[in-house]
Amino acid sequence: MQEQTKYITDQSIYANCKYGYVFSLRNPIVHLHYREYLERKGIPKYIGLTDAQRKNFEAEIQYKINKGEIIVRGECGSYVRKKRSRSE
Repeated sequence: MQEQTKYITDQSIYANCKYGYVFSLRNPIVHLHYREYLERKGIPKYIGLTDAQRKNFEAEIQYKINKGEIIVRGECGSYVRKKRSRSE
């Protein structure tokens, strides 16, 4: 039995766009799944998704969040940067 990889991300997973998309492709976790989705469906990277394909892709992401494969937290260690002092 294959163990599922859990991905942890922050609130940047959500898109704030005028087109009504729920998830942001700029988020590294979403983008990773986006590239896998394109490859699985045989869609060239330079073409992208139709509206219907994007809707299906976002449904898959939401399913993975509901299932616990993607964990969304308010803050995530990989996104919290240490402030540098002026002496550094």
